[in-house]
Parts: sequence; C-alpha cells; structure tokens
Amino acid sequence: MSFRNKDYLGGAASYSQIAEMSASIGNKGFAQNPNECFWKFNYQDGTPINLRLFSKVYNDAQTAAYVDSLGSKADRVECYMIAPPITDDLIKNILVGSPVLENPYDRDSYINTHEQRMEAYARALGASRVEMPMFDMAGKRMDDPAEIASRANNPDLGAKALTSTSPWLHAVADDKVSMLFLRPYPWQASIPVEAVRGKEVKFDVAQPYALMGGGFGTEDPVLTESDFEMKTRSDIVKYSYITGRVTDAAMKEGSTAYPPRDYWSIASENAVNSSRSLRERSMLGVTRNPQTIASNNVYEAATSLEYDGIYQMVTRSTGAYSTWTNNATHASPITGADTAAEAIVKLESELVESAQKLLVMGIQPNLMMCDMSTFSLFREKLMKTQFGVPPQADYAFGISFIQYALPGMPTLNLIQHPFLPSTVGSRATYLVDTNLLAMRAAWRDNFEILAKNNPSQKFFISSAECFIDKSDGTGTSSLMGGVFNY
Repeated sequence: MSFRNKDYLGGAASYSQIAEMSASIGNKGFAQNPNECFWKFNYQDGTPINLRLFSKVYNDAQTAAYVDSLGSKADRVECYMIAPPITDDLIKNILVGSPVLENPYDRDSYINTHEQRMEAYARALGASRVEMPMFDMAGKRMDDPAEIASRANNPDLGAKALTSTSPWLHAVADDKVSMLFLRPYPWQASIPVEAVRGKEVKFDVAQPYALMGGGFGTEDPVLTESDFEMKTRSDIVKYSYITGRVTDAAMKEGSTAYPPRDYWSIASENAVNSSRSLRERSMLGVTRNPQTIASNNVYEAATSLEYDGIYQMVTRSTGAYSTWTNNATHASPITGADTAAEAIVKLESELVESAQKLLVMGIQPNLMMCDMSTFSLFREKLMKTQFGVPPQADYAFGISFIQYALPGMPTLNLIQHPFLPSTVGSRATYLVDTNLLAMRAAWRDNFEILAKNNPSQKFFISSAECFIDKSDGTGTSSLMGGVFNY
C-alpha cells in the first residue's frame, strides 16, 4: 500500500507483517540502537541518505557478515522505516525543475516538461492523474474519481485508541476507505537528508567574503600572509513521536467484519502521515500540531525541544550578510489597504531587492515558495495581461502553475504551500537554495511496537533529526532570501 518496496513496510502495514519483520530483525540483530542504521555501515556525518540508502542498510543488516560482526550483542532494538506514499526524490525533482529519471536503469526515461513531471507524479501515486488514490485494506488502489467524491465525508479517527465501536464496522457492500489525510509534503521533499553520528550536529561554513587579503606590490615584495575565517556551527538532534494504539478486539473483529477493516493498517498509515505533517510544519516554522487546519497556521518560535523552521532561520539574519527584505520596516511597505495591483508592484520591487542581495553574496536560489494569498497576487497580475484570445470552441482559462524569473537568476518554480500563513502581515515569499539546507537525521519515521499491558497493542513512530542552514555561519547570517511580514 502506498509506496511499495520489498525492503520496506509500506505506510499501511498489517500487524502480522510488522510482527514478522520485528521477529526477523530481532533475531538477526538489525541494530543495537537506531543510530547504527547509518554509522554501523560507515555512513559518516553529512552522508546523503534517502529511501534507496535505507533499503541498502536494511539488506546489509541482514547479511551473515554483519550478524557475525555483532558477536555477543544481544540487546537489540528494531530499527526500520515506514515509507511515505510517494518518494521525496520525485517530488524534489518536480519542484526544482530538474529532469526526473523515472527509470534509473533507462537513460532515455528523462522527464523534462512540467506536464510530464506531473504525470510521473500521478503514476508514483498509483493514479492516472494527480488525484488522491483510494485503498481497500488488501492494499488495492481504488482510483475512480466518482468513488472518491462519493465518500468525501468519513468518521473521525479522533479516539485515543481504535476500538471495535468504530462506525467503520458496518455491513455494507463497500470495502473502500477514503484516506483523505494522505498528501505530499513538498518542503521536506525538497530538502536533502543527511546522516548524523551520535546526537550532536556539526558543520563548517566559509562565508562569501571570507577571503585572503591581497594586492599589488613591487618586483621584490615583502610577502605577508593573511588568514581567512572558518565558522563552525553546532546543534543537537531533536526527537519527535507519534503514538497510537489499537485494541485486540478491533483487530480481530475488524478482520472478520464485512467489509473487513484492518485497523492496524489504518492506524499505521495515519501515524506515518502524522509524522510527516509534523516534520513539514516544523521545517516551515508554523504551528506544529498536525491536527491544526492549515488555514489556522501561524508562525511560531521553536521550543528547546524543537528545531527552527525556515522562517525563523531567515528572519533572524541581520547585518551585512542579511539577504531578506522585511516588509514591516520597508520604506514603502505593502499594507492591508493596498489593492492587489498595488501590492504586487511593491512585492516585486522588494523581491528584486532581495535578489540583488543574494547575487552580491553569490547565491543562486533554485526554489521560490509562497503562501496561497501571495500566489493569487501573481496569478491575478498574469491573468490581467492575458488578452486578445482568438475565438475557439474550447478554451481553458486560468493559471495553476507559475514560473518566475528575477534579475540575474534562473527561472524558478513558484510553489504555493497551503501550510504557510496567508493573513496580512504574516505572508512571505521565499527565495532559497535547497542545496544549502539539510535535514541531519539519526533516524526518521521508525516504527516500534511497545510491550502489551492490556488487551491492546500500542506503537509509536519516532524521528531524531535536526534542520540546518549551511549558508549561516553565525546563527544570524542566513543567506536565504525573500520578502517577509507583508
């Protein structure tokens, strides 16, 4: 179900599947602790990791050579990742506009146009078009749009534990469940993931003008060396958890009901999407609670147990290396009284200011991201410039996808993110180079079954990771840009 790979649990895994894998991993000594998922196989700090590497680690962990290397180690913890509904690599390639190699073994399978990329996106979701697929509990995809529309309203999963009293146990000839909580998470998909050893995250930064001094001299000069400054940054990984529980009665009665309902699969699917929603919100720096409707999100500072989001990283940048534009202190700020036409003119002027600062620092953004209200401003301006349409029988009017070019920069895909606040004074447009950002992960989205102390089975999904900005050498000198607080 969802993304399927023989080396992974899909998002919706049956209880017997997880139990079997748990016993297998425990017997073969997959890892003494989750960090060993990476560094036991010599994956050092900063090693890029993705689903393919997780697959290799899992396979390596079960080889005879590795089991023998553990020797007498008997105290082991299961460490395996639940895969997302769609691979982040594909989403990243769609957003940053680079070609997608749909088949890694076929050099002719490059996908270059936006339409082709979206088709590949749909195929990766298991659909003929970009629509939310449906699933039955046997893992079969149900992609009929009419079926999806007819089941838009579903009972809430809000109980602390899934029990046999759920209204999903009913006698009707319909075995399909609309998993409406499934969605891609574009921001985390755009950011590289790197391994980290231990708990502390360290990285070095040489800032744009950290150069050696030089000049002209005579033919017999006195050579005096000069130094340049390297900055070392450090942080620690932060831990996140999603916990769920399913009663034994629900699992047993659900499997024998008509139609069958595999509550364990439903709960595991929901849990991994909850974990990814929490990560997406944290990386953006907005309301962390996955249950908060996106339109109610606000920017909020991270606590000591959380990592900063991109908003906090950029807006705390000050001084000579500051490359963002603060509308709140701008000489000609955007205000709530401005019309859409007036607001877009001011916004574009401030974007050019930020772009010029980025060019001075040698930064070339590869992604432009904004809230939905800002996207509407760009869209309205473009719509008003579309005129003189020749008569024709059918015409698709409107704009759903925008590419934007700033002076001295490549054309960027403008991504509207529904999680970003859209209220006046909180809107933002980001200009970022995702290659200079990274998630350092000790482990992520790992599924573990807890010991039973009553007739139910409890589980949790955990991640240990930290979001870093490699363009920031001091903690207040991020070289990510954009316009904020308008």
